[in-house]
Amino acid sequence: MNNLITIIIFISIIFINNVVASIDKEKVYNVAVFKNWMPYYSVDSNGKASGFSVDLFEAVAKDIDIQYKYKVIDEWSDFWDLLQKGEVDIIPDIGISDKRKTSLLFSQSTNTFEIKIYKRIHSKHLKSLKDFKNLKIAVVGKNIGVTLIKRIPDIIVVEYKNRFDAFYALLAGEVDGLCYPQPLIEYSLKKLKLEDKVESLDENIYEIKRAVGVVSSNSVLLEKINSSFTKLQKNGTYDLIYQKWFGKEKSIEFSYEQIIYTSIIIILIMAGFLSLIIFYSIRKKWLMTENGLKQELDIRTKDLLDANKKLEELATIDVLTGIYNRRYFFDMAKQYLEIAKRNESKLCVISFDLDKFKNINDTYGHQSGDKVLIEFTNIVNAFMRKSDVFARIGGEEFAMLIQNTNIENTVIVCEKIRKKIEKSIIKDKEKIINFSVSIGIVEFTIENDIDELLEKADIALYKAKENGRNQVIEYK
Repeated sequence: MNNLITIIIFISIIFINNVVASIDKEKVYNVAVFKNWMPYYSVDSNGKASGFSVDLFEAVAKDIDIQYKYKVIDEWSDFWDLLQKGEVDIIPDIGISDKRKTSLLFSQSTNTFEIKIYKRIHSKHLKSLKDFKNLKIAVVGKNIGVTLIKRIPDIIVVEYKNRFDAFYALLAGEVDGLCYPQPLIEYSLKKLKLEDKVESLDENIYEIKRAVGVVSSNSVLLEKINSSFTKLQKNGTYDLIYQKWFGKEKSIEFSYEQIIYTSIIIILIMAGFLSLIIFYSIRKKWLMTENGLKQELDIRTKDLLDANKKLEELATIDVLTGIYNRRYFFDMAKQYLEIAKRNESKLCVISFDLDKFKNINDTYGHQSGDKVLIEFTNIVNAFMRKSDVFARIGGEEFAMLIQNTNIENTVIVCEKIRKKIEKSIIKDKEKIINFSVSIGIVEFTIENDIDELLEKADIALYKAKENGRNQVIEYK
């Protein structure tokens, strides 16, 4: 009799486990992802999610064989509202805290990030947190930075709605520092190519461990996630995902025009040495007569003048496009700025950046990319006056100085340039290439030097990029 009861209980347990497993497999979990919180989360216009947290979660979900759908949210407060309503089951990556443990179960830690203070790179006097006494530090509402900075006395806290507004406030000089998690700011700096504008203090003010969060009723699911995460660490999948989003940048690669420029310099140097060797080998013959000496002097003088002319051109002209280079631009900019200050005249600075130029090089090749650069400079040259200075600053970045013209008229000219470029077509063999440009403009007011003006023009340019590219933005 006892044996019969034992058998019945055993069969019942197996049946219940199978039923639970079947229900669990059919369940579709609601997973919260943030619309714009890179490098952890991002959702594009087609609804496709990406980022470190998304890639890691999808690897775990595939391993434990669960079904899910994404709930896209804009702010952290949206997540907590959905959690209270029972409309979300999982968040792939969130900071661990005692308060959050009352609402969520956390997996083993998936990553750690540091909270740092960022400053403009030329603020050399700000070396530690104590140097910010009576200065302004930007924070983002409902971010942990708000709590951390408010604990520190004698610091003026300026709160912004999102990290982009806070970040641009720092670039524009509205605040002296920015408190925010390091991975997100470092990612933005690399994407916007602003590593030479902003840097962090050496000290960390806080460190946060992050993990997968699931609702309190899903303890069984949490065990599966932990087991899968351990497996992904052992087989190397975790390392590949982490390297993809947080790994080191590629080593520096020289562009095609830089290689040409360097090659010309080397050839000229070698030619100079060769000329010296030849000169000294036949010098005795030339010195035998007065006519020989005069001939030697005439030839060497001509060679020297020719060489100086070539070197002067190399020092001021960009080899590929034939317009002025970065060095000449800054030399002329200093003179233009002094004239504008002395005469109280108008002066505008324009920053140009070809949109998605790296994609053109990667898709069609560097030779096609060079044709795009040349066509771009030809279009801009067609709209220039003789007094304007147009130069290639580096890569696909260009700048222009315009004298005696206010910003309203400068915007009109730039819009004409933008529209002309938007309609232009490059034909390369059987390929047709379209391209566009983003433009930032600033008018001289009280700036001390050209670096400040160009920085503000760049801020407007980056705003044009953020707004979708192929735009003209005036610095406000």
